[in-house]
This record gives sequence, C-alpha cells and structure tokens, in this order.
Amino acid sequence: MVSLGTIEGFDYSAVTAIHKRTDKDAYLIGTNGNGLFTLVISEEGNALKRLNDNEELEYLNVQSIFGDSDNNCWISTNESGVLRLRLSEEDGSPESIRFFNKDSGLPGNNAKLVFQDVEGNFWIGLFGDGLSMLPTLAFTFYAPGLTPGDNNILYINKIADDYFLGTPTGYYLFNLENNK
Repeated sequence: MVSLGTIEGFDYSAVTAIHKRTDKDAYLIGTNGNGLFTLVISEEGNALKRLNDNEELEYLNVQSIFGDSDNNCWISTNESGVLRLRLSEEDGSPESIRFFNKDSGLPGNNAKLVFQDVEGNFWIGLFGDGLSMLPTLAFTFYAPGLTPGDNNILYINKIADDYFLGTPTGYYLFNLENNK
C-alpha cells in the first residue's frame, strides 16, 4: 500500500471513523475525543472543517458512523449515546441534530454501532448494555420540567421550529431536533 498524502488538522486526535457522504468527494470523520470533522477533497486542495458550531459536537468520542436511507448520519459514541446528524448538501454544516441516550430511553450511553434493517428499524449495538432496537414509528418521551406538575402538558402548538408547550405553571418552547 502506498500513501498518497497526509491530511493534517486533527490536533493529535485518533481518527476512529470515516464515512463517505453522498457528495462526490466529501467525508464525515469522527475522532476519539475531538468531535466531528468534514473533509472535501478537490483538485484545488483539501478542505477540512471541524463541526464545532454546536458545543455538544466538540468533544465527542466517536466509535462509528452509519449512513441511513434518508441521508442521515448515525454517530455511535462513548459516553454520549447515539447522535443522528443531517448535514447540509450545500456547505456540510449541521441541519439537524438529535441525541439518543439514557435520557431518551437507551439503556446506556456507550454505543459501538448502528444498523438499519430493510424494514427501517435502527439497531444499536451498545458496549456492556446489549442491543437496542428503535422502530421507525417509536414513541419518544420528553419531560421539559423537573416536577410532575411542570410536565402536565395542557396545550401544544407549533411555532416556527419550536413547539409551544403549555402547563399549569407556565410554558416551554421546545425544539424537537435539539431535544431542548
């Protein structure tokens, strides 16, 4: 095997996963503790960019990257569960981010891999916590408040990208993509 060159800029972090995007020569690259990068290879030169617009992405310990049938990237991590990420076709920036972890029902936060079967179910292989299956029509539980009274949702309406959740004690603006 002959090396054709070296791509620098990973700050001495181990590269743990490489996923070719649907773009001609574009890649999503995961590292061990230094988050995610996009790489575009062209005749004009290589363009390596760290995805650090969102602080949740900065220090991910990536185990694997899987591309699903809808062009989402599923990133398995140590300590952060699984991340479903959709990147913009234009500039490779994150369009949507959603974490699946213990807070959202996964048995553990150390995921090794994700696989999608022909029925559209997502299988998540966990390190030490077995196997989880996420059906495509799964219910997801969200608890915006800290007490049962705060989680008594009496009204729901969509406002722009957020959901307005009315409770007896006030309201929440909830962003489903960011789970916040």
